[in-house]
Formats: sequence, structure tokens, C-alpha cells
Amino acid sequence: MEVIDDWPQARTDPGAASTGAASRGVARPAALAHGAAVSLAAALSRFDPPVLTLHCYEDVGLRWIALTFDSTVIAPSVVLRAGDGLARLLTPAVLRFSSLRPRAVVYLLDEIPAGAAGAGDPAAGDRLPASRYGITLKELRASRVAGW
Repeated sequence: MEVIDDWPQARTDPGAASTGAASRGVARPAALAHGAAVSLAAALSRFDPPVLTLHCYEDVGLRWIALTFDSTVIAPSVVLRAGDGLARLLTPAVLRFSSLRPRAVVYLLDEIPAGAAGAGDPAAGDRLPASRYGITLKELRASRVAGW
């Protein structure tokens, strides 16, 4: 599996200007530190269908995970199974499903879920909330398509 880690390294200086959760006054879980992609890849190392690439990147102030699979068209059930494998390592951040493609699935991390300390804080800047880009795995399971 090819692992691409474009998550920026967390700054240790609390007064330093940075993007992401640190600038919003939210402590990043250890799982989200620079280099976490290797742990995420290990969690999916025996996944079926095989994961071809795991790409971790940050855009619009949010962290994203894109998985591509070494198979023909993947079944929608892959979204929940792969998401469950990743979500365990990302707590307390909430993994949200964003999109399913024929050979790929995209998730994003909600590092400030609704109801958490700091949620709705003006320090979050002008970025849209993660809920605008995806739904939680729990919401997906409860949806009409849960029979995937």
C-alpha cells in the first residue's frame, strides 16, 4: 500500500500561528499527529479488497483521508467497514463519510464535533463545519442505504 502523508506537523509552541485544530484551541489527539498515516495504513493492511493508496491531506481547514482500492468497482459496504477500521484510531475526532467513487472512498475528520468543547467557537475562523462535507458513520448506518 502506498501511503501519502500530507497532514502538517503539529506545532509544539502554543503561541505559534498555525492552521487546523491547534489554532482553534483544540488539542489534537495523538492519532492525528504527523506520521499518523502509517498507523492508519497498518489498520487497513489486511483489508479486503486491498487498499492501493491511503492519502492523508488537509484542505479547507479539515483533515481528509482518501482510500483507493486495488480491485474492480468496490461495493458500498466498503465505506462502513474501512471507516470502522480507521475510526478506532482517530478518537476523539469523528470520522465522516464524504464520497464514494467506483474505486475510492473519501472521509474527513471532524476534530470539533457538535457538543464538544470549542464547537461553534469563533476561533474556528470562517471555515465551514465538517458536517457540511460529510456524515458520520452512525448516520450512514441509520440511513435508508444501511443495507449496503
